[in-house]
Amino acid sequence: MKKIIVFVLLAFISIYSNAQGKFEPSVKVSFDLGIDDYKNKSFGAEFIGAYRINKMFKVGIGTGISYCDFLYEKAGINDILSKYHDDYKETAAYIPLFINGKLNFKREGISPYLSVDLGYTFFISFSDYADNNKLGLMVKPAFGVDFPLSKGSIFTEIAYKYQARKFDLVADDMNYSQISFGIGYTF
Repeated sequence: MKKIIVFVLLAFISIYSNAQGKFEPSVKVSFDLGIDDYKNKSFGAEFIGAYRINKMFKVGIGTGISYCDFLYEKAGINDILSKYHDDYKETAAYIPLFINGKLNFKREGISPYLSVDLGYTFFISFSDYADNNKLGLMVKPAFGVDFPLSKGSIFTEIAYKYQARKFDLVADDMNYSQISFGIGYTF
C-alpha cells in the first residue's frame, strides 16, 4: 500500500510541476478531536501548495506536522492494560503527506467549499510503547468557507478525518476517526 501511495504522489508531482494554473500556497492550523473509543486529540499545522485549475477548482500537495495525544479508553486495549491503568495515554507526532482537491461553490466573494485530503501519515514516537503504532492511509473530507481579503483569503473549515492505524500489541486494527477544526490563510 505504501508503494502505491508513493507512486501516486510522485506521478501527481510530475503532473503538478507542468501545470499552467495559478500557484496558491496556503497554511493552516487545526485541532482534531477523537470521536471514537480512542479519543485521540491533536494540534498541528499544514502547508498546501496548490494550483488553481479554474475559478472553482484547485489541486495541490500538502504536508504538515501534528502533536497528538493517543488516549485509550475502556475498549480493546484496556483489556491488556487494565491491571495498570483504567485509561492509558501516549504522546507522539505525525507527518501527513497528501493530495488535496478543493471545489469552491462561488467564483468570487465569500465562497463555501468542499475539499478532500488523501494520503499517508508517518508516525514519530515519543516513547517505546508508542513505537508499536504504525499509521497509514489518511482520508479527510472537509467543508469550509473562504473569506477574501485585498491579498489572499482567510478560510475556516470543519472536517472528518479517518486514520488507518495498526498497533503491534493488538491483533485488530485500531483505526480511528476525528472531527477537525481548522483556520488558515491562502496567499
